[in-house]
Amino acid sequence: MPDRSSIDALKNIISQVDVLISTTEPLPEGLRHATSCQNFQITTDGFAPYISAITNTLADRVDFARLIKVYRATPEGERRYSPAEVVSTEVVPVIGQPDPARICTSHVERQNLTMRMSIRRFTRLTNGFSKKWENHWGAFVVLRVLQFLPSA
Repeated sequence: MPDRSSIDALKNIISQVDVLISTTEPLPEGLRHATSCQNFQITTDGFAPYISAITNTLADRVDFARLIKVYRATPEGERRYSPAEVVSTEVVPVIGQPDPARICTSHVERQNLTMRMSIRRFTRLTNGFSKKWENHWGAFVVLRVLQFLPSA
């Protein structure tokens, strides 16, 4: 059983993370404070709010590109259960000179898959699926805490 100070520290972290996910702006602001003035590269998907969030916050130190996937329309019978097929990808440099060999979103996609597989609540068509945000958030926090606790 964790001691009281550990629980209080965890509650503090959870409240900070809760604030961070409310918009896309805090993520690049956190990166700005966490990184030195050296240039680094960021790749995002086609989610439009990332453009202004990153250009407003990190324009002086980032090489930024977007990797936009183009999906094929799925046949009517497969729409609900099968993911759409990616037919092409479009690389769009936004700021600086991003290295084409390093433009990818696979690290984030792998983390998302790990989270979905670890928390069945995020997976539709299962008994554990929930539409309530509070339930999703609670399951996410538990997963993140378990990932950072030392193994016994």
